[in-house]
Amino acid sequence: MSIKKEPQTINEQSPSDLLHKLKGAEQRLADSQHLHNALIESIGDGLIIVNEYGVINEINKAALDMLGYDREEMIGEWLPRALPSKDKDGNDLPPTERPSLKSLITGHPETAITTYTRKDGSNFPVSGTAAPLMVEGKPKGSIIVFRDFSREVLVERAKNEFVSLASHQLRTPITSILLYIGLIKYDEKGLSAEIKDYLKRIEMSAQSMQQLVGDFLNISSLELGGVEARPIPIDLIELINDQISEIIGLAADAGVKISFSEPKEPATVSTDPALLGQAIHNIMTNAIRYKATSAAEIKIKIKKQPQNYVITVADNGIGIPEDSQHKIFQRLYRADNAVKQHTQGTGLGLYLVKKIVETLGGKIWFESQENVGTTFFIQLPKNRFKLPVIESMQR
Repeated sequence: MSIKKEPQTINEQSPSDLLHKLKGAEQRLADSQHLHNALIESIGDGLIIVNEYGVINEINKAALDMLGYDREEMIGEWLPRALPSKDKDGNDLPPTERPSLKSLITGHPETAITTYTRKDGSNFPVSGTAAPLMVEGKPKGSIIVFRDFSREVLVERAKNEFVSLASHQLRTPITSILLYIGLIKYDEKGLSAEIKDYLKRIEMSAQSMQQLVGDFLNISSLELGGVEARPIPIDLIELINDQISEIIGLAADAGVKISFSEPKEPATVSTDPALLGQAIHNIMTNAIRYKATSAAEIKIKIKKQPQNYVITVADNGIGIPEDSQHKIFQRLYRADNAVKQHTQGTGLGLYLVKKIVETLGGKIWFESQENVGTTFFIQLPKNRFKLPVIESMQR
């Protein structure tokens, strides 16, 4: 019995076999290309693929619809020239600052909110991410995925404008209430003890409302970029002493002792003294409010690091429960033990502190144990750093 041997080489195969295999390979290639195109077009966000030189190789329909271009106008064009982009201040973004080219340089994904210019010349904000296409450890191109961010910007702007407007409108009547309370208290000899108690309660409520409105205004300004942080060389020792002087009366009334271990050498840092002062003021005020014992104490130190200074503010107060610690910097959040200790709090103080420290280019964290105390750490860079030119924040 003989066994038919299959051809092992191209020369041993018949022309019909070769033609059949070639057609099969062509069909598989066509199917693969159709699948590739279908995947790109099915993505709801805009997608652009550039080669290692930043030349556009692929662009999907979602991107073309957002930009107003035809595919033929974009394929083969250098991305920075074909698709102008601006930063948040409206300045043209240099090619090397664009996420697409930065990802090629760094070899890592780059994310940014920028502004694209449509074919008709109109601009719109986009949130985009560019990821490098790596081949044998080298970037050979980049994939840019972006979406129109206009709605989010409008919603955020409307929200913050509402908060700002409402806060400004509330400032005037609250100030008037406190003024008239002061006038009445100035000549309170003829008032009964009951009326004096009512006045005290009204004043406390008005002061709480004033603080709430002020916090909302400051947060609104920070989130809108409406705060101008003006870094200048300052002595941290002097700034901290100034803040202690401001609250020493409040601390004395509450029976809280404040101690500051001043370093022997000057601690000079380039930062905004008004913003940093407010952050330290808020932390110390919290420590006074949430004291735990009659022997309450706040200890402040400055630690020098090679590139930074770390300010520590430690207290022996009620502490932060472990299950609340991951939420403590959230807006309007207050731990249960804090609510019981001081019912009039707003839950905005530490949120505002974190925003300020981040605006100053620093970091903030804490260590805490319930019924033992809390230590806050503010790390600030020593050297001058660039900050956006924006408007000064109200205290």
